Amino acid sequence: MVLLSFFIKLRVFEALFLSGIPVFGYFMFTETLLFSDLLILYASSFLCALSVFALGDFFSSKNYLIRSVVLLTASCTIGLQKGFIHGIFPLLIFANWIFYYTSRKLMVLPDLILHFFGGILQFYFGVIFSDNSNFSFQTFILASGVSLAFTGGYIVDLVQDIDEDKDLRQKNLSSVLGTKISMFISSALFFSAYLLMYINTSNNILKFLLPVAFLTHLVFILSMLRKKIAIQLYRMFYRINFAVLCIGIFAFERLPDILN
Repeated sequence: MVLLSFFIKLRVFEALFLSGIPVFGYFMFTETLLFSDLLILYASSFLCALSVFALGDFFSSKNYLIRSVVLLTASCTIGLQKGFIHGIFPLLIFANWIFYYTSRKLMVLPDLILHFFGGILQFYFGVIFSDNSNFSFQTFILASGVSLAFTGGYIVDLVQDIDEDKDLRQKNLSSVLGTKISMFISSALFFSAYLLMYINTSNNILKFLLPVAFLTHLVFILSMLRKKIAIQLYRMFYRINFAVLCIGIFAFERLPDILN
């Protein structure tokens, strides 16, 4: 129990989940799956995520700055095993979140933009590990779809933490606009994510599964607004939902090409 509590405090499980975004980017653009590259990417991304969470603790309570820097240094060091750009990319991600945490103290809206941009950076972290350097508009559309879902989930987190954020005098959407409007905006972002993923796929199975996933998501949103399910259950649902969709997109869109 002590170890579990420690992991929760460090937000280890959230960092493990967040590291799935660059892994998805890697899977979607690599020509050859290499376990060594995947291991370096995941380890570097995981430590980078932990450093960002520690940075958030620093902005909230002025603690954990040294922990954040140590974790970021470890992330960069591991990334350098692949190449220079791979080693310095966590610095770019970290810088974005410095601006994000600063903006939350000042005004509403920039935090949403920076959170969305943070998701884009996470996705491209995996793309550069694929050695495919694919920066086409189609790649950006896919990255945007992933990041819109990432940002939609962020707004749900704001709704859950609304009282805590008010105590910390954080400037964010939910504390200004309230729960219902915030959830509407979150739903719009989720819908946009499904739409971009749908546009970006040519597989008939996925074109069937994506609308089904969206309609299921819609049922969960309405149930949560009517207080028939807890927000924690809703968060678990959409995270699993998008994780399964990403696995499906890779399996149907990219895996056949890699195996051939």
